[in-house]
Amino acid sequence: MIAALVTLIVVSVTPAEVALASADRARVEPDHSLHGQIVYFSTSHLEGEQRAACESALLFMVASASQQQVLERCTPSKISETLYRVDLRNVQWKWHHFFHVVKDHSYYGASQYLYRADQFIVDIGDTTEGDGYYRLLLDNANPSRDDYLKLHGTNNDATFHFGIITRSKSAIGPAVSGLRLVQNMPTNTRGSMWGTRDSAKIDDKSDPLEHPENDFEHQAEEWIGMLPKVSLTTGDRAALMTFFLSDAKGKRQEEAPPNIVTDHLGFRGQSAIRNVGSCIGCHATGYLPPGDSELRQLIGNGLDLYATPKERAEKIERFHLSDAGKQLARDNEDILQGIRLVNGLSGEENAEAFRAVFDYYDADLDLERCALETHATGKDLASAIAYSNAKGINLGARVPALVHGGQISRASWEQSGYLKAALALDYWRRSK
Repeated sequence: MIAALVTLIVVSVTPAEVALASADRARVEPDHSLHGQIVYFSTSHLEGEQRAACESALLFMVASASQQQVLERCTPSKISETLYRVDLRNVQWKWHHFFHVVKDHSYYGASQYLYRADQFIVDIGDTTEGDGYYRLLLDNANPSRDDYLKLHGTNNDATFHFGIITRSKSAIGPAVSGLRLVQNMPTNTRGSMWGTRDSAKIDDKSDPLEHPENDFEHQAEEWIGMLPKVSLTTGDRAALMTFFLSDAKGKRQEEAPPNIVTDHLGFRGQSAIRNVGSCIGCHATGYLPPGDSELRQLIGNGLDLYATPKERAEKIERFHLSDAGKQLARDNEDILQGIRLVNGLSGEENAEAFRAVFDYYDADLDLERCALETHATGKDLASAIAYSNAKGINLGARVPALVHGGQISRASWEQSGYLKAALALDYWRRSK
């Protein structure tokens, strides 16, 4: 009885939207040959600016986590004002990876193919929540740095690499720390692969200035690649960024060590840099200017750059004395064009929309928010809670407290609050 009731509740949450998704799905796959490949995302539980931000973030996240180069095929199709269709084949996501990402969704799970857009964005936009980003982008639940570089076709020939030793603007610690190597490697796709190597403290073994051939010890790396994108409608070619954090051995990290670098924007209220949310916020307009070259400054102050044989000296000069800023500017043009083609926003606007989804999603819910997420009015939800209490139905403490100005955390709402509120609404509606 309970299982049947739960199914009824989930399906009846948005009857018009479920019907629309079902009709669209039947049209797209009338013979059911694509079972599991056509999925839908909803923003119907949001209003106004929050709905607009969620739509923009959904378009951006799906396209940027897809290896599909054609933008029209890796951008969700808008079916209605609140409903978006994604063909897993077009975005080149394996169905078993996708359903691993959404298997714990708390709201539309019983419908099998209709999901909340904001919950999906959170799932793949913060890898501390799970491995969904890697599964979809890399077809790998636990990739290494080398797997990530391979995806982008990174050229390992050091002859074509260049970089700069500079001071990390986000580093903390003694004044002598914070030096980092910013490295560029060309790719066989489009644009570049940029990486950084960072250390918690600088000593003889970890100082990049003491190791101009880049064989210094370090603890953390951040890699930012570019996926090529092209619009068949406009003919424009562009790119979208991808992100990866690792230790010095290439093992994936979800957070950069906070004793090395910190997130000055505080993604989800945290100081640690977290993939991918912190990276999207920090790199809103693309790759960051690397700052001044510490090696050039030393040379300008009279240091002679000397190495033997001649080929070794030329290798050092070629790597460290190239102009990294010009390549950064070229790459950023493609990145910003990619964002505009996906959702029409500037880099700053895109990052703001992405943050807005997380800020709103993470906030505690009051009666009106809970009513909106169960597709009811605040008055109706209050009446349903009162009716359940009168009938002796145990709704716990947090849900009844909503009627008296209380709030419930997102975690508690997803674990049990949503189902209790939905049950109360169903009991109340049946009694009328």
